[in-house]
Amino acid sequence: MPVTGPSPVPPVEPLQPVLLVRPVLPVRPVLLVRHGRTAGNANGLVMGHCDLPLDEVGAAQVTALAAALSTRSIARVHTSPLRRARQTAEALARARGAALVVEPELIEMDFGVAAAPGPNGARPKLAVKANHLYDPLPGGESLHDVWLRLLRLFARLQPELEQRGAPGPMGSVAVVGHYRTNQLFEAMLRGQEFESAVGDSVYKPANAAVHEVCLATGRTSLIWQPR
Repeated sequence: MPVTGPSPVPPVEPLQPVLLVRPVLPVRPVLLVRHGRTAGNANGLVMGHCDLPLDEVGAAQVTALAAALSTRSIARVHTSPLRRARQTAEALARARGAALVVEPELIEMDFGVAAAPGPNGARPKLAVKANHLYDPLPGGESLHDVWLRLLRLFARLQPELEQRGAPGPMGSVAVVGHYRTNQLFEAMLRGQEFESAVGDSVYKPANAAVHEVCLATGRTSLIWQPR
């Protein structure tokens, strides 16, 4: 299971018009995976960049996830650098004999000070879509900041997704990330623009859930999730 990366994330350049063009066939299926459960998830915490590992339930979830995908051909697994995502991705890549690539752009949204507990351990209520489309959270990012870094990843992956210059049998590409980053990346894969992507998404992945995104049709289907 070769591991590539991480490579430094380049600085955000001035905005340029971006046109998301529906790729031509053939395209690889994309398996979009949310990491398994952590203690933070179990307690309803906002984690962001907090680097928690999987808990016992999460470890069992990713073992079951890898078994559920045992018949799928997976060419490569791209993952966030955070431990909860890497542990999920490593289990999947190891089970399928796939290459593992660490992608800094897939890291969860930085919630800044909102990820730290307040008085008596209370966590603030977030209204990210209402208040932080373009305005960053204090000490963190805006949703648009996350969108811009995911655009860089999308551009880098497009030749792989479209199978250009990749001879041999075509397997799925797996992307392992987090709730917010996966929501934005799922919309991006379906060809949506930013402001429509942050609307009321029907894609709300549970821990360790696997969805398949078909780039040709723009449809997303649930493949597997823990019971």
